[in-house]
Amino acid sequence: MKNLRQKFDPPKKHADFKWTRGSPSIEAYDGHTKGDRIMRSRFREGYYHFGVCFWGAIGKIVEIGDTLSGNYYLIHDHGDARAVFDQIDWNKYLSESYCVGAPQCTPEMLIKIYEGEKWKLKHREN
Repeated sequence: MKNLRQKFDPPKKHADFKWTRGSPSIEAYDGHTKGDRIMRSRFREGYYHFGVCFWGAIGKIVEIGDTLSGNYYLIHDHGDARAVFDQIDWNKYLSESYCVGAPQCTPEMLIKIYEGEKWKLKHREN
């Protein structure tokens, strides 16, 4: 029988952006933990540029500062990542994925979908 298991770990990082899971609202980080202090500092510095929902309304893009609970990838954009995220048809990608329970977008899926859409946009322009 042929071994169908992956022999490498899919990427969880991308050169175009950094991501962190969390809430796009600074009010969610009102505790006294080191993590809460770091997040409050990043919010005040304007480190995150937008959020992408990874569970529930998958792919919904929200602005930082919106009073919402978690389930978001908070994106620090190094360039034009927002333009790529705005073009993604999340329903197409999610219909091709396999999820146990409620559908969600894993970090590996986020990078793979982003790469695919970035490639399409680049080749559509040429």
